[in-house]
Amino acid sequence: MRETKPKTNTPAVVLLVMPSSERRSMLLSKLESVDAKFLAAENCRDARTVLRAQRDVNVILTDTTLTDGNWCDVLNHVSHLGSRANVVVTSEVGDERLWSEVLWRGAYDLLLEPVEAREVQQVMEGALRASLPGLA
Repeated sequence: MRETKPKTNTPAVVLLVMPSSERRSMLLSKLESVDAKFLAAENCRDARTVLRAQRDVNVILTDTTLTDGNWCDVLNHVSHLGSRANVVVTSEVGDERLWSEVLWRGAYDLLLEPVEAREVQQVMEGALRASLPGLA
């Protein structure tokens, strides 16, 4: 786990949970206009460590499949901690069933790749607004 793109004096914190540094970099490039501090975790264990240490995470952007679990494990940990963080799931393969499950289980949204920068920005900005008191 490491900080990938810090910005100063911003209230928002986004955690990217994905094993591939290439995918993290690709998503970060599409999030340049989002005013947030970005943290990274490669798997569920790293995500749990970050979430325990950094209680102010607002949005978690996670892959569907991780080396030691999946997006449901990340979502369950967020719920267990009582965190206000919104979870956005990303997938290279998906369908209406996955989208329905993501929403039914309480995640904020699903991004199916390839995804355009504008869509990523809109979903992330909405998830951030929903998680930050006074901005919704």
